[in-house]
Amino acid sequence: TTMKRTFNSIYAFSFAMISLFLAVSCSSDDPNFDYLNSAQIPSNLGLIVTLTTDNSGNVIFTPSALSASKFNLDFGDGSEPVSVVPGTNAIHAYQEGAYTATLTAENINGEESAPLEQPVSVAYLAPENLEINVSPVAGDSFSIEVSATANLASGFEVFFGDQENEVATPLEVGSSVVHTYAEIGAYQVRVVALSGGSQTIEATTEVIIDNPILLPLTFEDATQDYTFFDFAGAINTKIANPDPSGINTSATVVEFFKEAGALVYAGTAIPLGENLDFAQNSSLKMDVWSPIIGSTVKLKVENAANPNIAMEFDVITTVSGQWETLEFDFSGFDLTQEYAKIVVFFDFGNTGNDDTFYYDNIDYAN
Repeated sequence: TTMKRTFNSIYAFSFAMISLFLAVSCSSDDPNFDYLNSAQIPSNLGLIVTLTTDNSGNVIFTPSALSASKFNLDFGDGSEPVSVVPGTNAIHAYQEGAYTATLTAENINGEESAPLEQPVSVAYLAPENLEINVSPVAGDSFSIEVSATANLASGFEVFFGDQENEVATPLEVGSSVVHTYAEIGAYQVRVVALSGGSQTIEATTEVIIDNPILLPLTFEDATQDYTFFDFAGAINTKIANPDPSGINTSATVVEFFKEAGALVYAGTAIPLGENLDFAQNSSLKMDVWSPIIGSTVKLKVENAANPNIAMEFDVITTVSGQWETLEFDFSGFDLTQEYAKIVVFFDFGNTGNDDTFYYDNIDYAN
């Protein structure tokens, strides 16, 4: 009996201890949200507004408040409001102008503060150090390529100076635009550097379009003003090819008329836009049509300023009444000099007899 009572006592004590443990355990695990009831509505709102100076229009907003778990920021320019986590900031790009940003804060319960309004004034700085770059377009004497650089520029506008009431051509930063002129002449190219706002700067540079005459001389370019300086009774005229056959079926050639009584050295001079380059080839070639077989064709090249600096080479025609290609070898002359003028003579050494010759396709020999 005594043992039975002892066992019952131990059992009762153990049960009481387990019950007490469970009660304590359950009590500590139950969440307590009472602190939410004491959360304060956010107060002491502040909004630091920092304007960038790179003409991007970006403004940095750094909000602060007591008891804030989230900020709501309206930029005041019609864009969507954003949420900002405490301790971070928001960046927004504005157009130039005056705005009012509005900030509210929420506590952990979602209770919102009174709004804080902050004026924002965005003004772009004028670009600086504008430079215009103009480059020729290879193979096209009438076209130019324009690019520009400037600090703080958001873009550019280009005016090429060849039209009245010209509409600006937009030019993006880091890119270029190509323009083709209709005529030779001097043009003022104006570039305006944009800031993204009302501030701009501009610069102007002169462009000369002169369409120089260069080899090969095919006489096919309708925009080219081929100039012939005739002398001693020779008359040169660009005309339609009177005999488009054989080796020369091109549309346009030059007629060389040696009038009756023309001097033995009658000819014409054709100025070039640059010096001849004999570094790779010391010979020139020319397609000719002669009514006389065995006639002397002389090709002479001269310095642009000094006609005494010159070299010449004679070739005899081998056919009459048809086209042939003649080559003029200047390898035995001083090729280090500058030559920028071609002089053509037909039937050299004989006086004129109202004979008509034709020539075309003056170029470096292959």
